[in-house]
Amino acid sequence: MASGLKTSGAKFLWVMPNHWELPPGFESSIQDHGAVLRGWVPQARVLGHKAIGAFLTHCGWNSVLEGLAAGVPMVGWPLGAEQHLNARLLVEGLRVGVLVTEGKVGGLDPGSLARAVARVMEPRSTERVHARLMGEAARQAVVPGGSSRVDLEGLVEELMRLHAKGITPK
Repeated sequence: MASGLKTSGAKFLWVMPNHWELPPGFESSIQDHGAVLRGWVPQARVLGHKAIGAFLTHCGWNSVLEGLAAGVPMVGWPLGAEQHLNARLLVEGLRVGVLVTEGKVGGLDPGSLARAVARVMEPRSTERVHARLMGEAARQAVVPGGSSRVDLEGLVEELMRLHAKGITPK
């Protein structure tokens, strides 16, 4: 992953667990175009920042939703569980992402990562255009009168009505 990010030519922020080790000299070699943060960050807030151009994700459902809501294209590297299905949705269904491939000895293929990042960072890439549209649709859904807002308000009203009648939903 380190090699792929370094050679992609893109500016990047890499958030990683504290226990992961980087290749010797990596952080000093990327000072002009990359930064590494260790530990937890508020992912949805980071993704919503205007400086974020794309999101490398394992394609877990929460990450997928946060990426879609932020309107950023995604580079998918599914590892297990439902992640492969979510990745397929991002790439084939919504067309907001591209997948990276595994290397010959496991792990991420650096060349595949560099190509995927370069592709989604293109200003007019299909993935970028579709991600922007998805983000706008997500924002519109939660404003007053938006579909999600109306549905949530309807649910709250129904639950309050049932509660007033002494009915407990099962």
